[in-house]
Amino acid sequence: MELLTQLGIDWKLLAAQMLNFGILIFVLHRFLYKPVLGILEKRRIQIQENDHKSQELEDKIGEADAAYRKSVARADEQATRIVADATARAAKEKESIMDAARIETQKIHEDAERRNAREREDFLRALTTESKAIIRASVEKIFTAVADTRLTEQLLKKAEREIERI
Repeated sequence: MELLTQLGIDWKLLAAQMLNFGILIFVLHRFLYKPVLGILEKRRIQIQENDHKSQELEDKIGEADAAYRKSVARADEQATRIVADATARAAKEKESIMDAARIETQKIHEDAERRNAREREDFLRALTTESKAIIRASVEKIFTAVADTRLTEQLLKKAEREIERI
């Protein structure tokens, strides 16, 4: 103790300060350090829970995104299939319409040919009849003055046969 006195240290004051420091440590430990550590531990636990929840939400978002992408892919496939079906149906419908138009055109063409043939025959018949009448009148006028009626008739018949042959 003498050494402490020689150094200028009062041992009673040192003991009192040590006791005060111990009380301060006890009070700080009890009322400040433990609650602060408790609060920090609660925050650490809450942060871990939030990280866990965040990871779960990210997983759910990933699953939802995958489901969305699958849904979009299915919708695209379905749309492509619908368009392909519609295109095929349209092509078939176009082909059937074209076939019907070809048939109708063929019928119209055949009817026109038949009508033309009839009109041509009618025209030729009328032309033949008219020619016969003109030739007969011409032959009668020419040969009545020159030949007898029997020869005139023979010439008329021969002229009619020639006209028939044409």
